[in-house]
Amino acid sequence: MPFKNLSTEELQHRLATCRADIEKLRNYGASWALDCREMQINEDNVFHINNELRRREREANSHNSIFKVGDLIIFNAAGMRKKSLGLVIELRGYGDDPTAIKVQWAIIPKYKPRVHNLHYAEHGYGQHDHSGPVWYQDGDWFETFKKK
Repeated sequence: MPFKNLSTEELQHRLATCRADIEKLRNYGASWALDCREMQINEDNVFHINNELRRREREANSHNSIFKVGDLIIFNAAGMRKKSLGLVIELRGYGDDPTAIKVQWAIIPKYKPRVHNLHYAEHGYGQHDHSGPVWYQDGDWFETFKKK
């Protein structure tokens, strides 16, 4: 079903309808409902509608980086919050692709963030040297450094 052509309100309405149908079918009995073709179609539609809603949400937020060039950031994952410090050098965002940030580390974390595809495009798929500027996908695993 072409869910991309529907508005967000229509998607949310269809999602609610599918979930109501699933609940109605489950009331008939679990073993019967699991074998029912209508149940399988509704579950599949719920899956695809949720994916489309998530894609739209991600697209709306993809160019809204909280960072700006010159910000000091930390990598807040894998216990690296107090063991990392980087400087945002450049920001980029393309269509569905989340914003990418180019970071020069002052304190390189032991466990590093995943490298963005922009870095592969510039430097190939070899071993990555994190001592120079590297592209990373912007996400909630980075935070602005706050001096205490």
